Parts: sequence; structure tokens; C-alpha cells
Amino acid sequence: MRRIKYTFGLDFGTSKTAISFAQADTINPQVVDVAIHGSDDRIPTCVLHDKVRDRFHVGDIAEQEYLLARDPAERAAMAFFANFKPHIGRSAEHRETALRFLQEVRRAERLVEKIDLAGSEGVVAAGCPVAWLTGGGAQALLAMLKDAGFPPAFAIPEPVGAAFHFLGTQLRAQDFHRDIVVFDWGAGTFDMTVLRAGRLDFEGSKSFGSTVYGGRLFDDLFYQWLFDMARKNARHADLKRLSERAVDRAVLLGLICRRIKEGFSRHLSSPSAERPWTWATPVILGSNESGINLGNFFVPAVAEFDQRARNYRASETARQWLALSLDDVAPEEREFVEAAQQGAPVDLKAWGARLIETGLRKLEVTDGATAVLTGGSCNWRWFLEHVRATPLFAGRAGSVLRDDRPELTIARGLARAYAVGSYSKRLADEVERKRDLLVPHLQAIHDELLQKLCLQLTALIKDDDALRGELTAILKDGLRRSEAQRARGIGGWLMGLLNLALADPAAEAIRPDLERRLERWLAENRPKVERWAERFSLEANHRVMDLMRVYINAEIGGLVEVAIDACGATGQTPFEEALRALGGKVRFEPGMLARLFSEVARTMRQVYDEYIAQVGAPDADKMLDERAQALTARFFDAMPVAIRWNILNVQTPDQWALRVIDHLRETLATLVRVARVEEAERVSLEA
Repeated sequence: MRRIKYTFGLDFGTSKTAISFAQADTINPQVVDVAIHGSDDRIPTCVLHDKVRDRFHVGDIAEQEYLLARDPAERAAMAFFANFKPHIGRSAEHRETALRFLQEVRRAERLVEKIDLAGSEGVVAAGCPVAWLTGGGAQALLAMLKDAGFPPAFAIPEPVGAAFHFLGTQLRAQDFHRDIVVFDWGAGTFDMTVLRAGRLDFEGSKSFGSTVYGGRLFDDLFYQWLFDMARKNARHADLKRLSERAVDRAVLLGLICRRIKEGFSRHLSSPSAERPWTWATPVILGSNESGINLGNFFVPAVAEFDQRARNYRASETARQWLALSLDDVAPEEREFVEAAQQGAPVDLKAWGARLIETGLRKLEVTDGATAVLTGGSCNWRWFLEHVRATPLFAGRAGSVLRDDRPELTIARGLARAYAVGSYSKRLADEVERKRDLLVPHLQAIHDELLQKLCLQLTALIKDDDALRGELTAILKDGLRRSEAQRARGIGGWLMGLLNLALADPAAEAIRPDLERRLERWLAENRPKVERWAERFSLEANHRVMDLMRVYINAEIGGLVEVAIDACGATGQTPFEEALRALGGKVRFEPGMLARLFSEVARTMRQVYDEYIAQVGAPDADKMLDERAQALTARFFDAMPVAIRWNILNVQTPDQWALRVIDHLRETLATLVRVARVEEAERVSLEA
């Protein structure tokens, strides 16, 4: 098998395309964004065909060539294409255009340098919407990359790229103890994927999205808005000329209006969002007497954008996009798509809100989840605010995350994925080989941490003075019941107490009272207990990671370490189960109370002998107080053993050690699978 030393992360987007590059034979790969044209780390996904010279131009160069062609006849001999990426799985025409685009990207000087550097040791991780893995889109993209001359390529869902990027940046390991929802909203599609607490979950059944709800619908909104302004300003002659020029209309929609939309989106995120806004220059296509001048694009108030977004009517071009994706429309959005196709007004914001709410419900996202926003369309302020206002995320600072450059998130993460996955594969094999060596050390960690758990949890309970007083009262009541059995003097009272020590009905009456009071205390103080449990889990992780460094690999760290902790690979799940069982049903060892009462009985025999030597009868009430307080102290002394007994019933040191090893291997195997390591190695071998 050829060695893979370099990976390219390709985010072939509907609006923009980005490529990142990383070494694949390092633990924590550094990523470089490849400049395709000049210093730009992204280029517009568009193609201009100059039919006279039979040349194809892409990205910003396509726009330049269009602008340089000032003669209307020369422009008429051109064809401009954009928004073709979403349809490559179903349209031969769009596949041909996409292939032309990728061929030109492949010839870019900076990319050629990187591909030459990689030689036969590079692969391309090509991002795609989740639905493409089963819908044919991924296969179409890979075939085009091969025909365009790229290194061997394999497909990875775009949310996976986002996950691998955020895994090493904003997301901490403890964030993965709860669900994480990745919202990937680009120009062509909208995807939601959930990373389950305790494991990464990228199966198709755990994703939800739309193949039609993309940022290009908002491009179309601004396209028609510009027409309305031109009509209002009586630019009828310009609009007539524009209606006769297909290339100019395509450039206007696919490039110029998209830029206007992006500029306005940035304005909405600025401190001056409520002020009027205008595009910097008049919108002019062509020059001289043949030019088309549509005037300035001016927004007097944000409310006008909101009104248009809630009453959007799709243009003829947009209706063609929708028609190509009808087979993939989700039932929950069909009413919006059908209305748009019929030219009826559609609420774009309500459409997005429906997708968000449906996705969260279908993915069964749990309370306390974190949202990660990626994709250029996530720059819309209203979208961010809607996600933040959703009940699952509302009121929690930091519950919704996004990168400073969301449009580069996917490409950067894709470039990292194989490096992390292939390294994880080696670690998994090493863990299995050293299983027998690791088990005794893990058992020792379990024993030490369990002892600390028992003592600290007991101290937490013992420090509550009110609880101590109530427990003493319960125990005093039990002693009073035994005293009531004194039918034949002091000797009979002692016999009743000894009977209590042998678990007579009085002792059994006390036990439920004690258990119920402690259950209530644990319910009232659950946040304290959970914070302590989290610290315990983190300490368990650190200890296991130290063990991994000593016996597996001294350089382990970075993304893999975070992922191992994030995916529950250090046994915290079983401990949490034990703590949950302890908090929900406090069941002390059956013989514990009997042993405690036996000790009190022996103490009472000594007290009785002392009193017999004195003149007068003992003060019964004072004796009950003293004995109840002594019994409470003994109760707390015995509590660490009781807690230990409860947890060991759920999990023995041997079970924990084996679970840790299994969790390590499962987590590492998950990273291998999610990064599609085997697929990368297969295409590399076949090349």
C-alpha cells in the first residue's frame, strides 16, 4: 500500500470553493489554506466559457474576463454558469460544468505546487452533503475529481469536516459529554448532524437537512430586489437590455447580487445594523453606450429586508433549481418548495425555523446541547439569533459556537481528518496488544479514585448541619422505640436494643426513613454532586491518558487526546451510572445498620454497668440524646464503606479496567471510521 503523507481538504461549495492542505503523518497536523487565485483562500464557484476562443475561466478570473469583454457581441458569445454544484448527481449538464471548474482549479499554480510536493503520497478528502453518500452525488464528485487530475479522492460528509476542525479549536472535551449539533448551511444545502454525548455519531439516519434551502435563495431575493429598485428609478431601458442578455443576467445573479447579499449580511452583524445601508458603487454591467446601469442598491431600513425575506417569490431561475431537487425535498419543507415553484410568496425565515426545529426533534437532541454553526450562510445574524433563542440553547452563554471564518471551517477540518484517523488506527492496535499490561494499572487507578469518591461524597453529606440534625432525630426515634419495649426493667430494655441490632421491625422502620432523607438530600444537592462527578471523570481521564503515554505512545495529545476524553473512553460513563444509581435509590448494605446497632448495644452495656455502680437511675432522655448522637457519628463513619459497596455492585475494578480498554478502542475505531481511513487507503492503493 502506498504511504499517505499529505491530505487535501476540498470544500467544493455552491457559492465558494476552498482547499486546505496538511501533513497526514503527524499527531496534530497544521493546516495551510491554499490560495487558488492570487492571495484569496476561496474562489467563487463559477465558470465563464469564451466560445470564440473556446477557453474556460473560473472564479474571479471569470468575472475579469467578462468585464473586459465590452462589446455586446463579444459578450453574447460567452456563457456564464453558477449554482451548478447541488445538481451534479442528477444533471449531466451540471456535471460537465463542474468538471470544467475543477479542471481549471487543478491548474492553479499554488495547488500544483502542493500536489507536486505530495507526489504519490497525497489524497483528497472531498466534502459533500450527508445525503450525497447514498444519493449518488458523492460518486459523481469523485469521478469528476479523477477526470480533472486530482490526487486519489474519497468523500467525507461536510459536517465531519466541521467536527474535526472544532475538535481542536473551540470545542473542549467536556463539551462532548452532551450532544453537539452541527448546523452546516451553505449556498446550496442545509445539513444538521448530531454528535452524541459519549460518542461521535455520523450515520445517515442521524442527520437531517434540505437539498434546496440554501443561501442562493437569498441571492435570488437580492437579485429581484435590485430589479425593483431599478424599476422604481425608471431604468426601464436598462432592464429591457438586461432581459435580452442571458450572460449578464447570470453574472448579475451568480456574482454581483451574491456579493451585495454578503455585504448586507455583514452590515446586519455590525453595531450600525439599524442604520440605512448601500452598496458601495452603482451596479453596472458592461460599459459605454451598451452598458446596463441599474443604479445604486440602497436599503433604507432593516425592516424592508425582513419584509422581503418573509414574502419571497422565486425567480424563474430559482424555480429551475427547485425543480431539479424535487425528489430530495423533505416532507416538512414541501409546502415551502411547492409554493415557491408556483410563484407564491414564501417566508424564508419560517422555512429555516421549520428545518431547525424539525431537525432538533428528529435527531432527538438532549438538554444542555451545544450548537456549532458552519457554512457561509451562517453569517446571517437572524439565523444565529434564532438558533440561540431555541429552547435547547436559550439562556446559556457559549451554547452556540461559530468560527471566525465559517466558510473555511469544512476545508480545514477535512484536511485534518485522515491524519487524526490514521493515527488513531495505530493507537487502537497498540492498546489491544498491551491489554494485559494495562489492566492491573487501571485497576489500581479505579481503587484509588473510588476511595477518594467515597470519602469526598461522605464529607459533602456530613458537612450539612441540618441533615445531621434530622438523621440524629431519626436515630433517636429508633432508640425510643426500643426503649418502649422495656416491659421488665433495665434488663428488658437492653434485650430490646439487642433485638433491634438483629434487624427487628424497629430497625427496619428506621431504614426507610434514613434512605428517604438521604435521597431527598441528593436530589436537592444534585448540582454539587454532578460538579464533583465531572471533576472525578476528568481526573480519571488524566490518569488514563498518563498511562497511555507511558505504555502506548509518549507523544499522544492534541485532537486524539481530546477525542478520547470527548467520546467517554476513560470509563466515566459507568461511574456516572453508579452515581446516578446512588442518587436515585440510596440502598445501603443490608447488614450495615444491624452492625451499627450492635456496636451501640455493646456501648450501652458498658454504660449500663457504669450506671449500676452509681446511685440512682440513669437520665433516660439524656442517654437517648447521647446515644443518638454517637449513633449518627458511627453512621457517617460507616458511610464510605456503604458508598463503596453500592458502586462496586455496579462496577468492579476489573470491569472498569476492561471497559476503559474497550472504550479506548471503540473511540479510536470511531475516529478511524468517521475519518474514512479505510476508504482513503483503498483509493490510494488503487491509484
